[in-house]
Amino acid sequence: MVFETKQVTFDKTNISWLIFVLLVPILGYWRAWQWYFNRVYSSLEEAISLFAILGFLLFMAGRVITTDKKLYKFSLWPIALLMTIYSLSFLLPIPSIIRATVAFLTLSMIIYWTTFGSQPPIAFWGLIMLSMPLVPSLQFYLGYPARYISASITVPLLQLNGIAVSQSGTNLVWNQQLLQFDAPCSGVTMLWAGLIISLFISMVYQFSLFKTSVALFITCVFVLIGNVLRASSLFYLETGAMSVDQPWLHEGIGVGAFLIIATGIVVALSKFQQWSAAR
Repeated sequence: MVFETKQVTFDKTNISWLIFVLLVPILGYWRAWQWYFNRVYSSLEEAISLFAILGFLLFMAGRVITTDKKLYKFSLWPIALLMTIYSLSFLLPIPSIIRATVAFLTLSMIIYWTTFGSQPPIAFWGLIMLSMPLVPSLQFYLGYPARYISASITVPLLQLNGIAVSQSGTNLVWNQQLLQFDAPCSGVTMLWAGLIISLFISMVYQFSLFKTSVALFITCVFVLIGNVLRASSLFYLETGAMSVDQPWLHEGIGVGAFLIIATGIVVALSKFQQWSAAR
């Protein structure tokens, strides 16, 4: 959607216009918001991305607008078009998640356009997609291949440490025991969280499509390595090789692995930005 924007002063009239523009989708998409919160009610971690992205956009908007004392006004026809599409969608058997995506897309674009008066970078659209409750679907489609790949890399890593372990599908075979890579060990949730971090950084740096693709690739590599290291660590715990009887240790290893991954992603993308800017 290409349209003109106009920078205006941050006065009472323009603030009233902004409040009106924000209230229209908030009220008009009420059924979409209701569906979303009902969907994530029993799994609040899936709502973290929505609140994080919305909070991030509001923080950026508040910082820019209050510093510059200006905001951008724009034509309302894109908003009207999206709300029309949303309304017509009830005439067809369209999944509710698509309607929720349209609702959040509209609200996010209003905040971004008001703040910067320009088209969002490619990472913005990726964040919109990941803000939806996609983890169950990702587990369904990516769970098995992710577990298989993780097991395939974990086995030789353990064999290098002198452990006679082999692979059977998504399972590890050791000492006539079958150790299963279950859904949490697939790393799909870790990948989802890592991609959100990567897209946040890409949006801040205004990465192009190519740079964003490189950032996502770097993230996938970090998540794969981190998940393999986590699985290897859990092998020693589950087989009793580490005689540590702490119920929180299993989750603690997962949290620790993710913190290492998140730190690696932030540092790597920061270095990537510096390298690409110097070229």
